[in-house]
Amino acid sequence: MFPVPGRSHAILGEGFVRHLLNDGHEVTYITPIIMKMTHPRLRQIDISNSKLMPPDQMFDTQNILMNKWDFKNIKFMLFVTTNFVNGTLTHPNIQRLIHDPSEQFDAVIVEWLYSELYAGFASVFDCPLIWSSSLDPHWLVLDLIDEIPNPAYNPQHLADIVTPLGFWNRAEELWHVIHTKYFKWRLRHKENHIFDNAFASSVALRGRILPPLNEVRYNGSLILGNSHLSAGTAMRLPPNYIPIGGYHIKENIDPLPPNLQDIADNARNGFIYFSMGSMLKSSRIPDEMKKGLLNVFSKLDQTIIWKFEQELPDRPNNVHIVSWAPQLSILAHPNCKLFITHGGLLSVLETLHFGVPIIGVPMFGDQHMNINRVVEKGFGMRVDLNDDVVGNMEIAIREILDNPRYAQKVKEYSFIYHDRSTSPGQELTHWVSHVIRTKGAPHLRSPGYMLPWYQKLYLDLAIVIFITHVTGIPYNISHPNLRRFEVDYFLESIPNMDSSRAFGRIIRELFISSLREKDVNMLLRDTKERFDLVVAEWMFNDLYAGLSALYDCPLLWFSATESHWMMLRLLEDTINSQDTTSKYIPPFITSYIIQDM
Repeated sequence: MFPVPGRSHAILGEGFVRHLLNDGHEVTYITPIIMKMTHPRLRQIDISNSKLMPPDQMFDTQNILMNKWDFKNIKFMLFVTTNFVNGTLTHPNIQRLIHDPSEQFDAVIVEWLYSELYAGFASVFDCPLIWSSSLDPHWLVLDLIDEIPNPAYNPQHLADIVTPLGFWNRAEELWHVIHTKYFKWRLRHKENHIFDNAFASSVALRGRILPPLNEVRYNGSLILGNSHLSAGTAMRLPPNYIPIGGYHIKENIDPLPPNLQDIADNARNGFIYFSMGSMLKSSRIPDEMKKGLLNVFSKLDQTIIWKFEQELPDRPNNVHIVSWAPQLSILAHPNCKLFITHGGLLSVLETLHFGVPIIGVPMFGDQHMNINRVVEKGFGMRVDLNDDVVGNMEIAIREILDNPRYAQKVKEYSFIYHDRSTSPGQELTHWVSHVIRTKGAPHLRSPGYMLPWYQKLYLDLAIVIFITHVTGIPYNISHPNLRRFEVDYFLESIPNMDSSRAFGRIIRELFISSLREKDVNMLLRDTKERFDLVVAEWMFNDLYAGLSALYDCPLLWFSATESHWMMLRLLEDTINSQDTTSKYIPPFITSYIIQDM
């Protein structure tokens, strides 16, 4: 189910349909934008509703310039989305589907966009729930399957900032999490009413009772995310978040229409493709801005292909207007030198797929974050939509066309994008089938979901510490407000504290001895030795990392044990010991080992 009435969201939904059909599944596709294709195993359910369409004024360039709509306001986004979802769930075609007791499904796949109300479909059909996310991973969506990522270095998707964050940025990100959680809590009564009104009767028809929304919303088996590290940033992701960014791109790109093929082939100095996506109409760009952009384009040696809904008067000869443009086919052409875009995640992934540098003109939503990351990675530039957009656009175009580093950088990140163990489409079908075969894949779910928030934050332990002093070393002191438990017997349960200290020295001596071994010593002293990679076994010792520094090459750790905090600290924050314990050794014992080393 992909209910958002936007072409970019429909493209993602159609990608799911295409891959699932190719994998042999029977698919019921709920959408407001019906696909043109037909297939014997495909049923489409039309939920289009003109009353639910966002007004054109929302995406009017002039209104965006005036900041009439606050797309960064999470309260605004949640309020609008909740009303939209209510209208979708009461659509006659939806109600007809869920009130038919003969309908059965192996899994429900639903696009998440600021609402978990659609999770009720899994309750109706008593099957696993798979979320699809159209955005780069962020705390609002990861909260459905795991802990919230640390906002100190994982800014939310609507933020117009990049890492590392300063003091006030970190404060703003923390406030965003708290404020959003509070507003969602205030929405709970409205959401519960919508949820019960939409699904309770259909579940009752099947002889069951609808579970509460707050239970259902966290019952997703996994998230299939339209993301990839090449377009985003490195962050710790749970095993049931699967990045499949680029799955919507077909392996065999359709050829260009004859008129566009002729224009692209005859662009002797290459061509620039200019498109502001499907939601924003170029016809709503102010006349003065259109004239300024045409003047900039007229000075260029390159051909311009501009996706525009109407013909432009006084158009320069090197500017070609097309009301519809096959974006993938255009970007795939070898003469495409630059892509001017609004910076939606689909466009960023497509430019990485085909290796074309971009200029981003972010308008709303996650586009600011996407383009900031493009600029940070070095394969594009940002031009803000303001009164200086024309002059800044000319500067950016000339910089990218004249400076080869942008084309070089996009090729580097394009390699990272393509260098995967399997294609994103195969990842999609594998994990959908895996969830079905394992009846919801409960083995992928985080143990942290068994803990209430106050235990995750150790607040209950903090209360105990404030109230009761627990010690393993008795001492002579008394106070009317002090209650003391002597747990010196716990020390006796440890075989030998000195042996724990000695273990650190043993590990250190083992390291020194291995380096003194004759053959190893000769290897280290040979200045001609070169390596592409150092693979070192980690066993309570980080010292072998020096080999990577010696040979100036990447380091790959190998661990013989199951993952635990001592090992994972080498890559990421120390993980929460409430739901992930150490292997063999408690943290306070380990501290002795580290200190002695």
